[in-house]
Amino acid sequence: MQETIAYPTTQGQWHIRGGTLRCRQPGRAVTVQAPGPLLRAVQALCDGHLGWRAVAAGLAVRWPAGAVVRFLTSLTQHGLLLDRQDAALLQVPAHRTFGDRPLPAPQLRLLLERTLAGVGGRSLRWQVDVLRCLPDPDGQGLPVELYEVTQSPAGGVAMHRLSRGAGVSWHLLPDPRLLQFASAVVLPRAARPSTGEVQGRGIQSLCAAQRCALELGLGHALHQVLATAPASRRGAPAVRPVAALVLGVPCSPAEAAVQQVDNWLHLGAAPARLHADAAPCGFSFSAGPVREGRLTLFTVGRSSDPRSALRKAEAEAWERLGWARLGPTVEGTLHDFVAARDPRTVVAYADWQHRRPGFPFMPFDPRRLALWCRGQDVATGAAVLLPAECVHALDALPAHWRRRSCTTTSTSGVAAGPDSATALAWALLELVERDAFLRAWLAGKSAPVVSPATLPGEARRRLRALQAAGHRVAVLRLPAPAPVYGVFVQALQRPFTAVTAGAHFDPVQALLKAFDEAEGRAAHAAAHPLPPLASPRAVRSIGDLQRHWQSPGQVRQADFLAAGPPTAAFAPPDTCHDGATLIAALAQAGCPALAFDLTPAGAAIEQGRTPLRVVRAVVPGLLPLWFGHGLEPAGLPAFSAAAGSRAGRPVPIHPFA
Repeated sequence: MQETIAYPTTQGQWHIRGGTLRCRQPGRAVTVQAPGPLLRAVQALCDGHLGWRAVAAGLAVRWPAGAVVRFLTSLTQHGLLLDRQDAALLQVPAHRTFGDRPLPAPQLRLLLERTLAGVGGRSLRWQVDVLRCLPDPDGQGLPVELYEVTQSPAGGVAMHRLSRGAGVSWHLLPDPRLLQFASAVVLPRAARPSTGEVQGRGIQSLCAAQRCALELGLGHALHQVLATAPASRRGAPAVRPVAALVLGVPCSPAEAAVQQVDNWLHLGAAPARLHADAAPCGFSFSAGPVREGRLTLFTVGRSSDPRSALRKAEAEAWERLGWARLGPTVEGTLHDFVAARDPRTVVAYADWQHRRPGFPFMPFDPRRLALWCRGQDVATGAAVLLPAECVHALDALPAHWRRRSCTTTSTSGVAAGPDSATALAWALLELVERDAFLRAWLAGKSAPVVSPATLPGEARRRLRALQAAGHRVAVLRLPAPAPVYGVFVQALQRPFTAVTAGAHFDPVQALLKAFDEAEGRAAHAAAHPLPPLASPRAVRSIGDLQRHWQSPGQVRQADFLAAGPPTAAFAPPDTCHDGATLIAALAQAGCPALAFDLTPAGAAIEQGRTPLRVVRAVVPGLLPLWFGHGLEPAGLPAFSAAAGSRAGRPVPIHPFA
């Protein structure tokens, strides 16, 4: 009797009804017709404890021996039975990690060579998504590309670059954190339309590759839920779930230990296509849910670089957790503390707003008790106190204090960084960016529109991609003490308008950040169109604001912002170039920077390897961003100056989200 596998074990979820077996495996479902008693007997006997001969002998008591062997062999060829060693290999943790160094290219080629000629045979090819430049003895290295790998007639393997698809694994792996330190993703691709037998050999081939990875001492994780994206007839990716092997160098015990505590929230791919037939526009990842008290929060990180997008999603999750978790506070009135600052220098509402029925906030009273958070005046180092609702989420406060609040806050001005100084600089940039947009919006006229011909090459490419996807696009130059650029994007065939902005000490990075956000907003609106909102008065949240700007009667209300001729040139402005000069410039303009440490315990990104600090920046004199009809800070002198003749009247809903 020929032994096909030593200890057969059923693979996948077997569902037997009558004479039909339906086996569900990641990415496919296989149906087998056979006598029901035979199917149930195979399922009972093939649990990995009995050898091939014992299983066959047990079945041959009732069915012909030859037919039994042929049936077991067929199940094996289709991947419904695996050896118990291979089945055990498939049971890997959902989250894994690798060492910092890239995998040497010769080791990847050796693994491919050893396994390609084995179980897969000529019916399978490998597709390899190289995620990092892999060092090679020739000094060139194996570049980041998507390759098709076949057996070479001269021996070894041949690696052919595919025309598109590099980084496809980042879009398709359910938890992209695994790829942060990985070197390559390997998956079988059928050379012709795949049969169940070919798919079964693909699973066996990956098990063989995983055994080879063990022998070579490589770090590896077998995931069965990745999807490959070969080009369809229309040139668009055709998503097809398959199994995949993720490879890298082994991690250290310390790296494995910190990774184990990094699974506190779920991360996955967010919409990144401008329309169904388009290639992904950069990389977009969602993180969440972040649950804290009454709040359930989700975050999104976007960038043209996948690791940067992932870091942004994770860092923003920690930012929101710090914002939503109330830290140490003291109770008292404004006059009880020398360090207390009047919150009306940060945000203030006009008397007519407070008189409006249903206005949600009480006028600030210096004699009324409040909860205060402790921070620092950045320029002087002196301690400062602000009401907790100016620092944390309103829902983070106890109910008694929520009812007496004078305002609410968003996460604008909350940033995470590897140290407090960096986090503060990024938080200040965000406040400067929002202030610049709001001043342009309140002015009620076009901002300077940048000529596309003067844009950096990558920005021109991304602008054209948005236009090709059916959008009107304009780049706006927003005056500010640091480089700030905006992107106006409006769909031509459906109701959608958004304005995004980016601030950075490098003007090119500020512009690309604005494009990151614009592409993400456009892709999300295309993937998840929202129902229109009946009236601007119904806008109470960011979600409502997005619905407002997908309402047919509202989408043209922001056109004035990009109505000017595109005559402005993209050129490095004479502005601040680092955090220290920005802090000094703000102080000189009468806008002192205040900082509050909101760092949650254990804050870290990159699978726990990079600790974070989370800082809330508050700058009296800058306009704070608001979300909701009638909630503009109309009592601030800066608001009245920016609004001009429009002051004293409700401001139209802005398109910044």
